[in-house]
Amino acid sequence: PFIPVSKLNCIKHMKEYDFIDMTSTGYNSIGVSHRRKLLLVKKKYMFILDILEGDGEHNIKQNLHIDSRNVNIDVKNNEICLSYIDDLDSMSIFSLCDFESKIKVSNGNTNPIDGWASDNYGEKHETSIIRIEYKEKLPLVCCLFITLDSKIDLKINKLELNKDYQKLEVLSDGYLETIECKEVILNYHSFKY
Repeated sequence: PFIPVSKLNCIKHMKEYDFIDMTSTGYNSIGVSHRRKLLLVKKKYMFILDILEGDGEHNIKQNLHIDSRNVNIDVKNNEICLSYIDDLDSMSIFSLCDFESKIKVSNGNTNPIDGWASDNYGEKHETSIIRIEYKEKLPLVCCLFITLDSKIDLKINKLELNKDYQKLEVLSDGYLETIECKEVILNYHSFKY
């Protein structure tokens, strides 16, 4: 039987951020290669980039499993808001893609396994699943931006977003942050303005 393999292309742990870049063989059987880059700018935001290469039109689903026992999920105008129960803090998730997406929230289940989490080894409980769906031709770049602190005012300027090169600017609390990715090279700079 075919067993998908993930390859670590790059990993960086820095004071301001963590970055990981991986490639998966999970979709090779349908002629699709999948690469994911994830940048976590600590206590501010997360940038998830999926690069899909192949031929033809495909139905693509990005699945986010959310333990909904402590979180309220609200979808408005293609933006997902997660707010903690008994807390004023919240997070937002939105797509930076130029094409149409559909956002669906559904309840997971443990049999069959689709949308679950575990607090202890061997235990499973249902979670909510946020599915962001696209029907597009490949090659394709899907990009999610997640704000981690609702108190920080963020403005995102997408300068370039393709399979070979990605560049964003983020304005936050008097700082201009530039994110530039090419292959496995990440350049992150933060300047006070």
